Amino acid sequence: MNTKILFIYCLALMLLTACGGNKKPQQERISSSELINAADNYGYDTVAVTPGDTVCNTEVDNVLRHYPEFYHATKNAKKSYEAWTQQEKTIGLKTKPEVMDISMILDRTLHGKQTVTSDSVWQALPGIDSLYLQMIANMPEQTKDIDARKSDIGRTRKAWQSYTNQLQRLANTVPEGCRERYLCIVAEQTRKYQLLLQQANNK
Repeated sequence: MNTKILFIYCLALMLLTACGGNKKPQQERISSSELINAADNYGYDTVAVTPGDTVCNTEVDNVLRHYPEFYHATKNAKKSYEAWTQQEKTIGLKTKPEVMDISMILDRTLHGKQTVTSDSVWQALPGIDSLYLQMIANMPEQTKDIDARKSDIGRTRKAWQSYTNQLQRLANTVPEGCRERYLCIVAEQTRKYQLLLQQANNK
């Protein structure tokens, strides 16, 4: 082979490698049927449910029922989510807690088409905790029933902590092929909630 042609070939190969070197591997989308088939192959017991016993939605629940630990962890997370959103209503925050809805998070985890990259999933939690504490500390002294209001905010903070603890426990039960996607979606939604809480705190 001509030396000049060989040099050009090697240079082109190096450039292609350099351009592609920074790309992170994409996570393939795993279908619900593949997850169910995998569970069947491992011989997992299917969770028996009564008609109308819905955790998230039909499609998500069909997968959950094939992974008992995942199913029960999701039920616990949903219970904590509902307790936290109820507390949010008690203090009247305009933060759209539905951005942290566990049903939406799992629907995107199991059926989302987007690719994901690793992220520091829990990095927003200290900031959110601090915002709840600021709300208590910065409450005007003339606020009606100030002590009761501070207590309600404190209970909302505790409910939030309980929910995020359940989300962390849930992470260990998500099927491995979807776990990174789950963590990245939680990170994305938690950052959105932090921004909403910051805005509510500044009003």
